[in-house]
Amino acid sequence: MSVFEMEKQNRPRLEGIKKADVCIIGAGMAGLNLAFLLHKSGKKVIVVEAETIGHAQSVHSTAKITCLPGFFYHDLIERVGQEEAMKVARMMRRALAKYADVLYHHQIDCDFERLPFVLVSQEMEKIEKEAKAMTDLGFQVKIEKQGKTALKSGSLLILDNQAQFHPGRWMNEIAKGIEIFEHSRVNRVENHEVFTEHGKVQADQIVFCDHYPFINFPGFYFTKMHQERSYVIALRNVPRERSMIYCPDNPIESLRFSGKTALYSGFSHPTGKGSDEVIKDMKKRAKERFPEAEVIQQWSAQDCMTLDNLPYIGRFSSMRPFWYVAAGFNKWGMIYSMVSALILHDQILGIQNLDAEPFDSLRSIVNTPIEEMKQMWTAVKGYVQEFLTLPELKIEDLAEGEGGIVEVDGLSLGVYKDMDGTSYMVSTRCPHLKCQLTWNKAEKTWDCPCHGSRFDRFGNRIEGPAEKNSIFINKVQQKQTD
Repeated sequence: MSVFEMEKQNRPRLEGIKKADVCIIGAGMAGLNLAFLLHKSGKKVIVVEAETIGHAQSVHSTAKITCLPGFFYHDLIERVGQEEAMKVARMMRRALAKYADVLYHHQIDCDFERLPFVLVSQEMEKIEKEAKAMTDLGFQVKIEKQGKTALKSGSLLILDNQAQFHPGRWMNEIAKGIEIFEHSRVNRVENHEVFTEHGKVQADQIVFCDHYPFINFPGFYFTKMHQERSYVIALRNVPRERSMIYCPDNPIESLRFSGKTALYSGFSHPTGKGSDEVIKDMKKRAKERFPEAEVIQQWSAQDCMTLDNLPYIGRFSSMRPFWYVAAGFNKWGMIYSMVSALILHDQILGIQNLDAEPFDSLRSIVNTPIEEMKQMWTAVKGYVQEFLTLPELKIEDLAEGEGGIVEVDGLSLGVYKDMDGTSYMVSTRCPHLKCQLTWNKAEKTWDCPCHGSRFDRFGNRIEGPAEKNSIFINKVQQKQTD
């Protein structure tokens, strides 16, 4: 459970037929920021949410709002040029300023705090290149060649006047006055209609703010993104430092404070390809960094990673000009949630915004064909893997409290063996695009390495893009004996 968990409001389920100017699918930070801006501009907005607002990634973030997403601007200039990079920099600054503007005018109580953002690395040359790129793009940064932070020592790149906040409180406040339906999972979208199990919304424009678009065609976003998991440990007894600290070296580490609690995070890996050793290594590193610290909470988050390190924001597809999308925030969801809200607000209202061009969701990513092929190969490999070989494990090989893919009567099945010896069998085929699931030992979940869908040990969907549960096959009592 995150320290940013929010008060539940018991909003209604969508039933019957509703009409709106704009229907937003997903009530996370991106969807609610956009709904707030459109509502203030006079649009009738309906937000449809599968669970409750902010339940997934938004409250599992470390909630840093910064214009400096790691080593970013030097590579961006190299790839798209100075002019396009300047547009990105302006949108980042505009998004940070918008948070402060909304906070000031609406008196939102969300622990919003202005702090320096400190990038610390052992690679001084990269620090210098990033600093020059940022200076050329209008940022005021400082360098310390031999600096020390609460996280670690190294070369420092410092960007002042960034921010952190409590995302749950922010979302509850901006949601006031907006028509939001919870526990209303969207199962299909057809032209101007959004369908759930018990109702539908008819809207002039539809926006997909559902983290990873669950519709595959048109759009093909499953070929342009993969998902990664990262972890957060909440610590007590860590000397407070008034800054947000980020180390992009391997492994990635981050530190910020929420009151007296330190949030130590990072250690990411592609979904479906991690192990329980990741969390063990993280806790070991935390103990080395902060010997007196006490772990009080831990949680994980999942992020969509794009091919060129920029989000996809804009039209969902040229075939659906009235559909829009915001996806692929590359682990910097707080800043990009507002960037996407500002861009989509302008597009929906017909306001020209030339600074939105680098984020265009329909852009051609010509500089990363190798990465695109890698992503497509991951999907193909996950699809055919189950057909190539049968697993060597049998049910009796699993210890109690463990799971894995086993061979049962010539079939590959996912099996979790409970502590009383009961075995729960599920299909290993992800219902999204039929890739083979893998067992996540650390979190006791079935994860899809192709597109990041996750299911609990009994096959119940945790997060998408899959919209259905993994198929439950059977439950077998098989108490092990000595």
